[in-house]
This record gives sequence, C-alpha cells and structure tokens, in this order.
Amino acid sequence: MPSISPHPIQAAQTLSAEWTGADPQGPAALYLSAGYDTRALTLTHPAFLAKQSGRMLEEMSFYVFVDAYQPRDDRELNFTDPAGRTQIKTVTVSDHPVGPFDGYLLNLTTKSTTMPWRKVSVLRVRALNDEFANLALEEGWQPHCVISVCDGCCFGGNPRCENEFRKPEKSIQARLKPNWIITDHLRNIRGREIVDPLDGDVIRSTNPHFGYEAEQIAFLSTNWQGPGRSFDGGARLFAFRSTEAAN
Repeated sequence: MPSISPHPIQAAQTLSAEWTGADPQGPAALYLSAGYDTRALTLTHPAFLAKQSGRMLEEMSFYVFVDAYQPRDDRELNFTDPAGRTQIKTVTVSDHPVGPFDGYLLNLTTKSTTMPWRKVSVLRVRALNDEFANLALEEGWQPHCVISVCDGCCFGGNPRCENEFRKPEKSIQARLKPNWIITDHLRNIRGREIVDPLDGDVIRSTNPHFGYEAEQIAFLSTNWQGPGRSFDGGARLFAFRSTEAAN
C-alpha cells in the first residue's frame, strides 16, 4: 500500500511525538540494515551517551529502522535481558507506508535497572537503504544520526557497504548530512586512528575530495559490532561534518 501523506517520514515523527512527548521536529536516528537490532535503542539512551561521552548530548526518541527483508510477519520489537537489566516492549503497532514501501510505526517503552525508563517510537520500513535515502532526500527529512553498525555489507538484504568514505554521491551519510554517525567500521580512511580511535581523533577519507570527516565523540560498546570490523572493540559515536566547515 503506497503512503497517503506526501511527507510520510515526517508524518510518522509527528505521530511519534504524541507518544514520546518529544519535539516533532527534534533529533531522529536512521538505522541502516537494522533488522531486529534493539541495541540502537539502549546504546543511544541519553543517560548512556552522557556516561560514555562525559557530557549531555541531544536525546533521540524517534528512530527509523530500514531493512530489505524485515519486518515480515513479526512487526514488533521486543527484548528482555536474561539478567533482567533491560526490557524493551512494543506497546502499539500501526501501518504506516513510506512511499511505495511497507512501513509500520511502533510505540515502545524501554526500561533499565541502570537508566531512566523512556518512551520511544520506531518507524520500520522494508526497503533498501539507498531507496529509503532517496525518499528522505525527496521529502527533505534529515536524520540527526545515521547508524550503520552491521550496516549492510551483505547483511539485511543490502548489496553494499554503507560505511565507504570514498564517493560522496554514493555515501548515504554524505547525502543526508547527519550531525552524528554511529558505526563499528569505516572504509577508505587514513591515519593511525583507523583501528582504535580515541575520543577527539578525526578520521578522514583517502579521497581528498570526499568532503566529510568524522571526529570520535565516544566509544559505545563491545557488544555492538559485526564480525571482522575495522575498529577494535566495537561501535563508536562520531560527529560528522564537512571538511569545509571544519576548516
């Protein structure tokens, strides 16, 4: 079923604000090749980001999960830590097509023994990452953060790696221009920081015309990474900016 709204992504974020109480125009996150990975909801919790970075960062309560295969029959996102420390529960699910693609808007609660509980919303869209990026650009919707952990290097039905710092016209990050990126690896990068970057390290492309760079804000978790990743240890949060702005 095609979407009825000419701006289905923003419409979903506006609806989500009724659940979360957040600003309908506030920071949002886009997770590429997301599947059923709920770690994005806990490891971007504002209390966790503050702990890892040493400062308060913007809170994101609206997420878009894009995947070529998911969801199918099971549209919910639920998780309970065997130790009982974390619980994520889907409260409501509603159909929300995005362009020609199937989409579902989920309202969830996240609870933790170490962080305040909160309400979040997830728009799940079954599409290729690049297909969704094209719709976002057409609509004028811009994520505050692009997440590309286990990003689609043949995962999630995606045919390519989304962490290439090579051709800006092919990079979803360069095209959508988020303030942040979260990833466990980058390709076509240079410098001593490429294996185990520290907070404040700046990562640049081997292509001098790529036009963007990433500065590490915080290490996130050893439990959020795919096999054979280029960064030691796991996912990291970076500030993403144009090299012109940096200079």
